[in-house]
Parts: sequence; C-alpha cells; structure tokens
Amino acid sequence: MALKNWEPYLQFGGGKISGDELGWDQQYIVINPSISASWFGTTAVGTAGQAKAFVANILTARGFADYPRNAVYGVGAAAGSTHGGTWTVNGLDQFGSSVTETVTIATATGGGTVNGTQVWSKITSGTYNFSTAGDANGTPAVGVSIAGSTALFGLPSRIGATTDIKWISGNLLGVGTQTNGTQVFNGTPSSAANTAQNAFAVPILIPAGTCTYIVRYRSSFVAKADTTSTT
Repeated sequence: MALKNWEPYLQFGGGKISGDELGWDQQYIVINPSISASWFGTTAVGTAGQAKAFVANILTARGFADYPRNAVYGVGAAAGSTHGGTWTVNGLDQFGSSVTETVTIATATGGGTVNGTQVWSKITSGTYNFSTAGDANGTPAVGVSIAGSTALFGLPSRIGATTDIKWISGNLLGVGTQTNGTQVFNGTPSSAANTAQNAFAVPILIPAGTCTYIVRYRSSFVAKADTTSTT
C-alpha cells in the first residue's frame, strides 16, 4: 500500500520524505554529455555598449540541458578585436526552482569565456550587456561547461554532505578511468561532491565521443529541518 495512505499528512498536508529517510543508495548515470559551447542559446550579434536578449537554441529543445549541469558563458570577436561584457540568465535548477546567475567576461582580444557555478535544467531568458570597451561586432553564447574539476552535473536528489557520494566510476573514450573504483580528483569520491549545487564535478575535461559517469550516493539531507542526518 502506498505510504501516503498510511501517513495522510503526506497526501493532504504537504509533508515530504527527505533523503535521509529513504535509507538506500541511489545511482545516477551520465552518458555521452554534450560539449557544445552554444547548447543553451545565443543572442543576436552586438557591439560595444549594447544589450542583447538571450535566444534559446531551438535545436536543443529551447534552452533545456541534456543533463542538469552548469553553463559556460562566452562572447566571441573577430580576430584581433576585443570584447567582454556581462551575462545575466534566468531559468530552473534540477528541482524546478527558479534561479539566476550573473557572470562577467573580462574584455580581451578575441573575447572570452567564464564557467558558471549554477546547475541548470533549463535557461529560459537572459541578457548579455556588451562592455563599452569592445571594438567590433561580438557573438555571445551560453553553452555547457566541460572543464575538468569545474564542470558540474546536478544529482536528482539533494545531498547533505560531501561524504554522501560513495562511488564514482565511468569511462572516457572507451577507457576506464576509475582508480580503486572511483573516478575522482584526489582518491576519494567525496572530493567530487558539490553540496551547494547538489552535484558532482568531473575530474578532467569532458571529451567528444564516448563518455560515461556512474555515481552512487546515499543522501543524508534532512528536508524538514534543512540539516544533515548523522545516522
């Protein structure tokens, strides 16, 4: 029988089961994630001092991520030209909550990129404000982060501590990359955990081609009190 029938508060009072109460390991798998630098979308071409609206990429389901993950924000410029500016984007995290992120790209020859820290399931709107120091047309874009130790994939459940992640394995271009069963930076699965974003970070650059991450975790997150279980 369904738990909500035994505990009516779950059905009628808005009660929820938190991760620590489930008491089981969960597994999350990421297979062949995108490496596109414009996966989420772009803006129209602009120049110094202009503001351009984010336009979701129609080829990638209008701003949806392939997996919940952080973004890379960029602006390109013609060879020898300079550009920079500020991205502000809005959307949803992996739990459906509304979130916003603002990043600044330093003015430089050829433009530049900055990795964000917010995990997105979808980017719905945004604006790129060109720096007044640019000297040519620039092309802004929002893609998916692929940098090692910076790229994040959001987990489908909240985690209460870095030690909630018990195991990470997988392969890059068909070659197993686990060390003692873990695909991590410093030898322990917890080193890949990001509790602020309920996510794990990849150990090295995400390659084009075959790439798989397998994460086993047990949530200690206590939803009611916003605390971490010690059991």
